[in-house]
Amino acid sequence: MQLPLILLFLQLWGNVEVSLSQNVKPCVLPDDTPNGYYQIISGEEFVFGTTVQYFCNEGYHMVSKDDTRTCTLDKWTNHVPICEPLSCDPPPAVGGVIVKGLPDNDDPILPDRLLKFSCEGPGKYVNGSSVLRCGQDGQWNHPFPTCESCGTLPHIADADTKGTPKSWYSNGESVEYMCQNFYTMDGKPQQTCIDGKWTGQMRCLKPCTVDRELMNRYNLAFRYGYQDKLYSAHLDWIEFICTKGRRTGTLLMRQQCIDACSKLPDVPHAHLSKEFQEGELINFTCEPGYTTSSPTISYACSSEGWLTVNPGMCNKQHCGTPPHLADGDTKGTLKSQYTHGERVEYVCQNYYTMEGDPFQTCNNGEWTGQTRCLKPCTVDRELMNRHNIAFRYGYQDKLYIAHLDWIEFICTKGRRTGTLLMRPQCIDGVSLGCGSPPPLTDGDIKDTLKSIYSHQESVEFLCQSYYTMEGGPNRTCVDGEWIGQMRCLKPCTVDRELMNRHNIAFRNINSDKLYLVHNDFMEFTCTKGRNTGTLPMRQQCIDGEVNLPTCQ
Repeated sequence: MQLPLILLFLQLWGNVEVSLSQNVKPCVLPDDTPNGYYQIISGEEFVFGTTVQYFCNEGYHMVSKDDTRTCTLDKWTNHVPICEPLSCDPPPAVGGVIVKGLPDNDDPILPDRLLKFSCEGPGKYVNGSSVLRCGQDGQWNHPFPTCESCGTLPHIADADTKGTPKSWYSNGESVEYMCQNFYTMDGKPQQTCIDGKWTGQMRCLKPCTVDRELMNRYNLAFRYGYQDKLYSAHLDWIEFICTKGRRTGTLLMRQQCIDACSKLPDVPHAHLSKEFQEGELINFTCEPGYTTSSPTISYACSSEGWLTVNPGMCNKQHCGTPPHLADGDTKGTLKSQYTHGERVEYVCQNYYTMEGDPFQTCNNGEWTGQTRCLKPCTVDRELMNRHNIAFRYGYQDKLYIAHLDWIEFICTKGRRTGTLLMRPQCIDGVSLGCGSPPPLTDGDIKDTLKSIYSHQESVEFLCQSYYTMEGGPNRTCVDGEWIGQMRCLKPCTVDRELMNRHNIAFRNINSDKLYLVHNDFMEFTCTKGRNTGTLPMRQQCIDGEVNLPTCQ
């Protein structure tokens, strides 16, 4: 009685199934989402059971929880997903920093918005870029600036500051120095805080000393009795007379106190790297655009004046013809020689996209600048026909697709097969992206799974616990196909009941390895009798299989 009832039920269900398949209505076209698009990921056309997945355009991200919709009985599940623009993080609230350009009501900061930074009150300067732009990727083009001031004062030899020094100084604040007794100030006496740095050139020139004992040995005295100038300031004059005999030699009886190194050596187009004292060695550095054939240009300050250590000259540097740009050309007429700071502009050929700055600059005899032309992708009509595909939108006739452009196809016959996407993106001449990578049995991907991957993008896989990976952990999208071979080798399980039936136990009492990973060894011992000899007592796990010896 029971069997006829089951047969009757199956017959009735078959009739219901046929009736359902004949009466199911197709769904209307799924709604488009602004700033996004959808693709069929399961089923074909828009009939019962077909699932579409929504994606956001570049510069937008999905805020909806569900990104798929499925065709049920003549309607789609879920709401149309929403794509909103990527936004930049607001600047941190830092005291003393003024920010202009923020949106009202704490609204998100959308791409291309400019923020301008300044410092509150006098004495501070903006350390960093004062204008920031929110990029299409939701990132700022520069780090957030800060408001800074100057730190402790620089040390000036043989000088002191007027007033009490402070631990920090405001932007634009000046401090006055004064030289010690008999020393003469060379340059302005102020150092000024400008954008966090102390500016101002000064030094204290030494006085000249006159030794009475030495004067007596040379039979000299001051010409004017009221003068007793044992210390003469820089540029002062002092006059002597003979106390015995008359003047000999070439030195005059009237001498001026002059710092022997007060005037720097004449090295055109060069500057000093630091201040100097008597007895020190100084090195000259050539200005930008100039070079010297010698390793360094050096002089030493002595009591007799400047001594030449390494002579040299700074000569102007030139660049030759600018480097060739593949798939590009220069604007204007080329020259055989360019001066320091001169630059050349490049343009890419039709349909090619420039990456980097379009300029190369002559910098100290070398061309600097990173520029390249990214290839377009070509679509072959004959190849499209062989693959039974056409452009999704009839008005598109994009046989050439620029770098980062998207193109969408539809099937003219049948439905999509394989892993290639119906909406690929052109990446430097390669238009073949990949869908989700094929699953790994007994494994999973390390990061979040995506629905679209670009050319050369890799995904790392992990095996489950106790499983061992054979092969590399990565699969890479290459020309629309996932490349990379791997598998997860099974562990071996040791059944206690089966061990008891074989009259064996673990040799090491401390071992309780019910799971053995691939290639692991396990050693047994007999609980009764002795080994039959058919299998050794030490066995290896090979991809989930391990043989148990028997004792009798």
